[in-house]
Amino acid sequence: MTYPDNLPESAKNLNLIAKAAGYKPVSYEYMQIRPGATVLDMGCGGGDDLPFLSQAVGNTGKVLGVDTFCRPSQLESRNVIKSAKSNLTANVSLFVMDGRQLGFPNNYIDAARIDRVLQLIQVPFPIVAELFRVLKPDSCLVACDPVWSGFKITGLPVDDQFIQKMLNVYTAPIPNPNITKDYPQLLTHAGFRVTSQEVYIDTITDPHIARNIFYPDQWLNKLVAEEKLSVEETNLWKSAFHAPRENFLCQIPMMIATSIKP
Repeated sequence: MTYPDNLPESAKNLNLIAKAAGYKPVSYEYMQIRPGATVLDMGCGGGDDLPFLSQAVGNTGKVLGVDTFCRPSQLESRNVIKSAKSNLTANVSLFVMDGRQLGFPNNYIDAARIDRVLQLIQVPFPIVAELFRVLKPDSCLVACDPVWSGFKITGLPVDDQFIQKMLNVYTAPIPNPNITKDYPQLLTHAGFRVTSQEVYIDTITDPHIARNIFYPDQWLNKLVAEEKLSVEETNLWKSAFHAPRENFLCQIPMMIATSIKP
Protein backbone atom coordinates (compact mmCIF):
# COMPACT_ATOMS: atom_id res chain seq x y z
CA MET A 1 0.00 0.00 0.00
CA THR A 2 1.34 3.43 -0.91
CA TYR A 3 0.89 6.05 1.77
CA PRO A 4 0.19 9.78 2.01
CA ASP A 5 3.38 11.85 1.92
CA ASN A 6 2.98 13.26 5.44
CA LEU A 7 2.45 9.89 7.14
CA PRO A 8 5.30 9.10 9.57
CA GLU A 9 7.62 6.24 8.66
CA SER A 10 6.48 4.55 11.86
CA ALA A 11 2.90 4.39 10.61
CA LYS A 12 4.10 3.07 7.25
CA ASN A 13 5.81 0.22 9.10
CA LEU A 14 2.69 -1.11 10.77
CA ASN A 15 3.44 -4.36 8.98
CA LEU A 16 6.01 -4.91 11.77
CA ILE A 17 3.02 -5.24 14.09
CA ALA A 18 1.09 -7.34 11.63
CA LYS A 19 3.84 -9.93 11.19
CA ALA A 20 3.51 -10.91 14.83
CA ALA A 21 -0.14 -10.05 15.25
CA GLY A 22 -2.66 -12.46 16.64
CA TYR A 23 -5.53 -10.93 14.67
CA LYS A 24 -4.15 -12.21 11.35
CA PRO A 25 -5.16 -15.90 11.74
CA VAL A 26 -8.57 -14.77 12.97
CA SER A 27 -9.08 -12.63 9.87
CA TYR A 28 -8.06 -15.52 7.59
CA GLU A 29 -10.60 -17.80 9.23
CA TYR A 30 -13.40 -15.29 8.68
CA MET A 31 -12.64 -15.23 4.94
CA GLN A 32 -14.01 -18.79 4.64
CA ILE A 33 -11.51 -19.66 1.91
CA ARG A 34 -12.19 -22.86 -0.01
CA PRO A 35 -9.75 -24.85 -2.17
CA GLY A 36 -9.97 -23.64 -5.76
CA ALA A 37 -11.19 -20.17 -4.79
CA THR A 38 -10.06 -16.87 -6.29
CA VAL A 39 -8.98 -14.60 -3.42
CA LEU A 40 -8.09 -10.89 -3.42
CA ASP A 41 -5.69 -9.21 -0.99
CA MET A 42 -6.38 -5.49 -1.43
CA GLY A 43 -3.40 -3.36 -0.42
CA CYS A 44 -1.10 -6.39 -0.20
CA GLY A 45 2.05 -4.34 0.46
CA GLY A 46 5.07 -6.61 0.90
CA GLY A 47 2.97 -9.73 0.46
CA ASP A 48 3.12 -11.02 4.04
CA ASP A 49 -0.36 -12.57 3.77
CA LEU A 50 0.04 -14.11 0.33
CA PRO A 51 1.75 -17.39 1.37
CA PHE A 52 -1.12 -18.33 3.70
CA LEU A 53 -3.74 -17.36 1.11
CA SER A 54 -1.91 -19.41 -1.53
CA GLN A 55 -1.86 -22.44 0.73
CA ALA A 56 -5.56 -22.02 1.51
CA VAL A 57 -6.72 -21.92 -2.14
CA GLY A 58 -4.45 -24.77 -3.19
CA ASN A 59 -3.08 -25.58 -6.64
CA THR A 60 -6.43 -25.04 -8.35
CA GLY A 61 -7.07 -21.60 -6.83
CA LYS A 62 -5.80 -18.08 -7.49
CA VAL A 63 -4.50 -15.35 -5.20
CA LEU A 64 -4.57 -11.78 -6.52
CA GLY A 65 -2.44 -9.26 -4.61
CA VAL A 66 -3.23 -5.63 -5.42
CA ASP A 67 -1.23 -2.67 -4.20
CA THR A 68 -2.81 0.67 -4.86
CA PHE A 69 -1.66 4.27 -4.65
CA CYS A 70 -2.81 7.59 -3.14
CA ARG A 71 -0.66 9.99 -5.14
CA PRO A 72 0.48 10.37 -8.78
CA SER A 73 3.85 8.66 -8.23
CA GLN A 74 3.51 4.86 -8.33
CA LEU A 75 7.19 4.11 -7.69
CA GLU A 76 6.67 2.95 -4.11
CA SER A 77 3.92 0.53 -5.10
CA ARG A 78 5.95 -0.85 -7.99
CA ASN A 79 8.95 -1.43 -5.72
CA VAL A 80 6.74 -3.20 -3.18
CA ILE A 81 5.35 -5.46 -5.89
CA LYS A 82 8.83 -6.19 -7.28
CA SER A 83 10.09 -7.13 -3.82
CA ALA A 84 7.15 -9.41 -3.09
CA LYS A 85 7.45 -11.31 -6.39
CA SER A 86 10.63 -13.04 -5.26
CA ASN A 87 8.64 -15.22 -2.82
CA LEU A 88 5.60 -15.98 -4.96
CA THR A 89 4.15 -19.38 -5.71
CA ALA A 90 2.69 -20.25 -9.10
CA ASN A 91 -0.90 -19.41 -8.22
CA VAL A 92 -0.20 -15.85 -6.97
CA SER A 93 -0.35 -12.78 -9.22
CA LEU A 94 0.49 -9.21 -8.21
CA PHE A 95 -0.87 -6.00 -9.68
CA VAL A 96 -0.50 -2.24 -9.26
CA MET A 97 -4.02 -0.78 -9.60
CA ASP A 98 -6.08 2.15 -8.44
CA GLY A 99 -8.32 0.62 -5.80
CA ARG A 100 -11.25 2.62 -7.17
CA GLN A 101 -10.95 0.97 -10.59
CA LEU A 102 -9.86 -2.62 -10.27
CA GLY A 103 -9.14 -4.41 -13.52
CA PHE A 104 -11.25 -7.46 -12.72
CA PRO A 105 -14.69 -8.47 -14.07
CA ASN A 106 -17.91 -8.18 -12.10
CA ASN A 107 -18.64 -11.07 -9.73
CA TYR A 108 -15.13 -12.55 -10.12
CA ILE A 109 -13.70 -12.87 -6.59
CA ASP A 110 -14.68 -15.56 -4.04
CA ALA A 111 -13.23 -13.83 -0.96
CA ALA A 112 -11.38 -10.58 -0.27
CA ARG A 113 -9.48 -8.88 2.53
CA ILE A 114 -8.44 -5.27 3.07
CA ASP A 115 -6.08 -4.92 6.03
CA ARG A 116 -4.92 -1.57 7.52
CA VAL A 117 -5.77 0.25 4.30
CA LEU A 118 -9.07 2.09 4.79
CA GLN A 119 -7.61 4.19 7.63
CA LEU A 120 -5.19 5.65 5.06
CA ILE A 121 -7.87 6.73 2.58
CA GLN A 122 -9.62 10.06 3.08
CA VAL A 123 -12.67 8.95 1.06
CA PRO A 124 -12.82 5.13 1.34
CA PHE A 125 -16.30 4.49 -0.10
CA PRO A 126 -15.22 4.14 -3.78
CA ILE A 127 -12.76 1.41 -2.82
CA VAL A 128 -15.34 -0.51 -0.78
CA ALA A 129 -17.89 -0.13 -3.58
CA GLU A 130 -15.35 -1.49 -6.07
CA LEU A 131 -14.71 -4.49 -3.84
CA PHE A 132 -18.47 -5.10 -3.82
CA ARG A 133 -18.49 -5.03 -7.63
CA VAL A 134 -15.75 -7.63 -8.14
CA LEU A 135 -16.93 -10.02 -5.41
CA LYS A 136 -19.31 -12.83 -6.28
CA PRO A 137 -22.75 -12.99 -4.62
CA ASP A 138 -22.58 -14.73 -1.21
CA SER A 139 -18.83 -14.06 -1.01
CA CYS A 140 -17.01 -12.56 1.94
CA LEU A 141 -15.06 -9.35 2.59
CA VAL A 142 -12.92 -9.03 5.72
CA ALA A 143 -11.78 -5.53 6.67
CA CYS A 144 -9.23 -4.80 9.43
CA ASP A 145 -7.98 -1.52 10.87
CA PRO A 146 -6.55 -0.34 14.19
CA VAL A 147 -8.93 1.15 16.75
CA TRP A 148 -6.63 4.05 17.60
CA SER A 149 -8.88 5.36 20.37
CA GLY A 150 -8.03 2.19 22.31
CA PHE A 151 -4.28 2.32 21.65
CA LYS A 152 -2.51 2.29 25.04
CA ILE A 153 1.01 2.24 26.42
CA THR A 154 1.60 1.58 30.12
CA GLY A 155 4.68 0.98 32.22
CA LEU A 156 6.77 3.98 31.14
CA PRO A 157 8.34 6.31 33.74
CA VAL A 158 6.30 9.30 32.52
CA ASP A 159 2.80 10.47 33.39
CA ASP A 160 -0.28 9.33 31.49
CA GLN A 161 -0.99 12.82 30.15
CA PHE A 162 2.36 12.92 28.38
CA ILE A 163 1.85 9.42 26.97
CA GLN A 164 -1.54 10.50 25.60
CA LYS A 165 0.02 13.57 23.99
CA MET A 166 2.57 11.40 22.20
CA LEU A 167 -0.13 9.02 21.01
CA ASN A 168 -2.13 11.96 19.65
CA VAL A 169 0.92 13.24 17.80
CA TYR A 170 1.46 9.80 16.34
CA THR A 171 -2.07 9.34 14.99
CA ALA A 172 -2.58 12.94 13.80
CA PRO A 173 -1.23 12.40 10.23
CA ILE A 174 -3.37 9.31 9.59
CA PRO A 175 -6.11 10.47 7.18
CA ASN A 176 -8.94 8.38 8.65
CA PRO A 177 -7.93 7.22 12.15
CA ASN A 178 -11.54 6.62 13.28
CA ILE A 179 -12.58 4.58 10.24
CA THR A 180 -13.60 1.58 12.35
CA LYS A 181 -16.49 3.60 13.81
CA ASP A 182 -17.77 4.02 10.25
CA TYR A 183 -17.41 0.38 9.26
CA PRO A 184 -21.11 -0.57 9.57
CA GLN A 185 -22.39 2.42 7.60
CA LEU A 186 -19.57 2.25 5.03
CA LEU A 187 -20.02 -1.44 4.29
CA THR A 188 -23.82 -1.31 4.30
CA HIS A 189 -23.89 1.72 2.01
CA ALA A 190 -21.73 -0.18 -0.50
CA GLY A 191 -24.28 -3.04 -0.47
CA PHE A 192 -22.69 -5.48 1.97
CA ARG A 193 -24.44 -7.23 4.85
CA VAL A 194 -22.26 -6.95 7.95
CA THR A 195 -22.22 -10.30 9.76
CA SER A 196 -19.73 -9.64 12.57
CA GLN A 197 -17.40 -7.10 14.15
CA GLU A 198 -14.72 -8.16 16.60
CA VAL A 199 -12.00 -6.21 18.38
CA TYR A 200 -8.82 -8.25 18.83
CA ILE A 201 -6.19 -6.71 21.11
CA ASP A 202 -2.61 -7.38 20.10
CA THR A 203 0.11 -6.69 22.66
CA ILE A 204 3.80 -5.78 22.64
CA THR A 205 5.73 -6.37 25.85
CA ASP A 206 9.20 -5.44 24.58
CA PRO A 207 9.61 -1.63 24.86
CA HIS A 208 12.42 -1.55 22.32
CA ILE A 209 10.22 -3.18 19.67
CA ALA A 210 7.44 -0.70 20.46
CA ARG A 211 9.80 2.24 20.17
CA ASN A 212 11.17 1.06 16.81
CA ILE A 213 7.65 0.75 15.43
CA PHE A 214 6.03 3.86 16.82
CA TYR A 215 8.72 6.41 17.59
CA PRO A 216 11.88 6.05 15.49
CA ASP A 217 14.46 8.80 15.99
CA GLN A 218 14.09 10.10 12.43
CA TRP A 219 10.40 10.87 12.94
CA LEU A 220 10.92 12.45 16.35
CA ASN A 221 13.62 14.72 14.92
CA LYS A 222 11.23 15.74 12.16
CA LEU A 223 8.56 16.68 14.72
CA VAL A 224 11.08 18.86 16.52
CA ALA A 225 11.98 20.59 13.25
CA GLU A 226 8.28 21.23 12.61
CA GLU A 227 7.91 22.57 16.18
CA LYS A 228 5.28 19.98 17.04
CA LEU A 229 7.45 18.66 19.86
CA SER A 230 10.24 20.21 21.89
CA VAL A 231 13.71 18.74 22.18
CA GLU A 232 13.02 18.15 25.88
CA GLU A 233 9.87 16.17 25.09
CA THR A 234 11.56 13.94 22.52
CA ASN A 235 14.49 13.28 24.87
CA LEU A 236 12.07 12.39 27.67
CA TRP A 237 10.20 10.00 25.39
CA LYS A 238 13.37 8.28 24.19
CA SER A 239 14.72 7.89 27.71
CA ALA A 240 11.37 6.46 28.86
CA PHE A 241 11.67 3.58 26.39
CA HIS A 242 15.24 2.92 27.48
CA ALA A 243 14.22 2.71 31.15
CA PRO A 244 10.75 1.12 31.21
CA ARG A 245 9.14 -0.46 34.22
CA GLU A 246 8.74 -4.22 34.46
CA ASN A 247 5.02 -3.96 33.66
CA PHE A 248 5.53 -2.33 30.24
CA LEU A 249 2.66 -3.07 27.87
CA CYS A 250 1.65 -1.69 24.50
CA GLN A 251 -1.90 -2.57 23.37
CA ILE A 252 -3.10 -2.19 19.78
CA PRO A 253 -6.82 -3.03 19.31
CA MET A 254 -7.66 -4.26 15.82
CA MET A 255 -11.20 -4.24 14.45
CA ILE A 256 -12.10 -7.19 12.24
CA ALA A 257 -15.32 -6.66 10.30
CA THR A 258 -16.80 -9.48 8.21
CA SER A 259 -19.45 -8.80 5.59
CA ILE A 260 -21.21 -10.69 2.83
CA LYS A 261 -22.27 -9.57 -0.64
CA PRO A 262 -25.94 -10.62 -0.90
